[in-house]
Amino acid sequence: AERTPAICDLERAGANVVLRAVDVTDAGQVAELFSPSGALAHLPPLRGVVHAAGVLADAGSAVAASTMERAKALMSAGGLFFSTG
Repeated sequence: AERTPAICDLERAGANVVLRAVDVTDAGQVAELFSPSGALAHLPPLRGVVHAAGVLADAGSAVAASTMERAKALMSAGGLFFSTG
């Protein structure tokens, strides 16, 4: 995972952002993440998780060709709030 400009903005605003790529179907990886010596050990107790996964409805087209309207529709279909600013 890489620090995007949006993540850097959150950190400048005081958020503590931890980026980890974890396969949530692998109990060992999840256990390690939440273990006393894991990546989250220095943080207060976890209050929530955002799992944001997208599905490209027409997988034959390039992601770069997707429109903002299409992205908003896909995101809102899963009940997620989508903001461009």
